Amino acid sequence: MDQFRAVLAALAALGHPVRNSSDSQDVTEEFVDLQARVKNFKVEEETLNKLLKESAVKIEDILKIREQIKNVRGDIERAEGRMKYLSTMAAMSTVTMTAREDMTYVPPLPETAPTFGDEIEGTFSRSVNALKNTGQQLTLVAVGLAPWSPFILIGLLFFRWAIKKLIASGNTPATHRSPREPRRSRSDADPAPVALPLAHPPAHPEPEKPAGGEGG
Repeated sequence: MDQFRAVLAALAALGHPVRNSSDSQDVTEEFVDLQARVKNFKVEEETLNKLLKESAVKIEDILKIREQIKNVRGDIERAEGRMKYLSTMAAMSTVTMTAREDMTYVPPLPETAPTFGDEIEGTFSRSVNALKNTGQQLTLVAVGLAPWSPFILIGLLFFRWAIKKLIASGNTPATHRSPREPRRSRSDADPAPVALPLAHPPAHPEPEKPAGGEGG
């Protein structure tokens, strides 16, 4: 049955089917009837063969018996042939197809390479579709996050407060106290400065005056 349907589909793809019909015939009753007839024919044939073997039968009766055996044998062969035909037809199907030319059929035009304008149009269309899909996805995300918005807002406010507090604590100058120096005793005090005598440069001697220089 699967092969029969596959053949019908393949034939329908060859053109435009106008009408498609299928029917089946139940031959079970005929087959059973033929089996019974063959059985009866064989019984009759066997009986005739027994009569033929009897010695008391006249010659003219022998001829009649042989004629009857011939007829019975013919009936058996015809019945068995019909049974064989029905068995073969039960395993096979007959498909009858009538085809005619459609005078109004116009074959499709061959596909041509897209032009630059076609590529621009296709790119723009794909971009618009991508933008549309992105907007739809963002809308779904926003709707999904709507019940969580109060918790998200509280978390953002807490995070902002923590950042401000951290920055404020970092800007406050730290005060450091130096440890108190221990008191020094008088002996540890710096020694008093000692006055040193200043060295005076030697006085230059006055030049001697020549003798007789006076009143001259």
